[in-house]
Amino acid sequence: MIEMMLKRLIDIVIVLIFAPIILIFVILISLTLLAKQGRPIFFAQNRVGKNNQLFKLYKFRTMETTAEEDFHKSHYLDLAKGKNIIPSNSPLEPIRIENDDRITRYGAFLRKTSLDELPNILNVLTGDMSIVGPRPLVNYEAELYGDFNRKVTHIDLTNYEPLMSRIDEQGFEIMNEENKPNNDTHASIDDFMKIDLRVAKVVYASEVEGADKLIQLTLDVGELGQKTVFAGIKSKYSQDSLIDKLVVLVFNLAPRKMRFGLSEGMVLASSDEEGGIFLLSPDTGAKPGQKIK
Repeated sequence: MIEMMLKRLIDIVIVLIFAPIILIFVILISLTLLAKQGRPIFFAQNRVGKNNQLFKLYKFRTMETTAEEDFHKSHYLDLAKGKNIIPSNSPLEPIRIENDDRITRYGAFLRKTSLDELPNILNVLTGDMSIVGPRPLVNYEAELYGDFNRKVTHIDLTNYEPLMSRIDEQGFEIMNEENKPNNDTHASIDDFMKIDLRVAKVVYASEVEGADKLIQLTLDVGELGQKTVFAGIKSKYSQDSLIDKLVVLVFNLAPRKMRFGLSEGMVLASSDEEGGIFLLSPDTGAKPGQKIK
C-alpha cells in the first residue's frame, strides 16, 4: 500500500516538474493538427486498467476520421491466431498496423516519435496510468491474455531441471519441431480459384469527405452490374484520370460497411518501399465483366 502511494506521488511530482515543457508541445501539436488535418485533435479509446477496470485513454489523433477500430481488432485477432497478414494499400483489407495507409502524414511522424502519447499525461494525473508501467490493453487484447492480464505477485518458479531430466533429447527435438511456426506462404490452386477477378471499367469517381487518401469508384462489371469500391489511390490519381479506365476488381470480396458507405470489392494495385501506387489495368480489348484466369 505504501509502495503504491509512493509511486503515485512520484508520478505527480514528475508531471508537475515537466508540465511547462509538456504544455508547450501539446499546444504546438494541437494547433498544427487543427490546421493540417482538422478536428478532432484528440483520440479517446477504452482501455483495460488495474483490476480490469475500463478507463478512457487519450492520445493525439493520428488516423483519418473514417478509420474504424474493427480493422485493428480483426487484424490483431488474426495475428494472435498465427495467420499470415498480407500488406495492403487498401484500408478495406487486412492491415499491417505499422504500415496502415489510414495513418495521416502528420500522424506518422507523431507515432514515430511517440509524441502522439503526450495526452497520456492526463491519464497519469487521474491515476489511471503510471509513468512507468505496462501498456494498457484494449478489451479484445485483454481477453486474449486471460488470467495473464491480472496482476500476479508472490509466485516462485519451480526449478526447471527436474522437469528437463524427464525428457530425453529425441523427445525434446520432436516437441521443438512440432512447435516451430509454419512460414509456408504458398497458396494452393484451390485457394487461388476461390478469388473471382473481373475486368471492370470506372464510370464515376469522387472524393470521400473526411478521408485524405480515398476515392470512391463506381465500376461497370458488364452483365454483373455495377460495384462501389473505396480505394486508397487519391495521392496518385485524379478523379478525371480514372474515368473509363479498365481495372482489375476482386469481385467476390465480402462487402464492408464503412462510415462513408458500403465497399463492394477491391481494385488491385502495386507499390513498393519507394512509394507509388499503380493500378493494374487489363490489356486493350478486355471488356467489363470478363473473368480473369
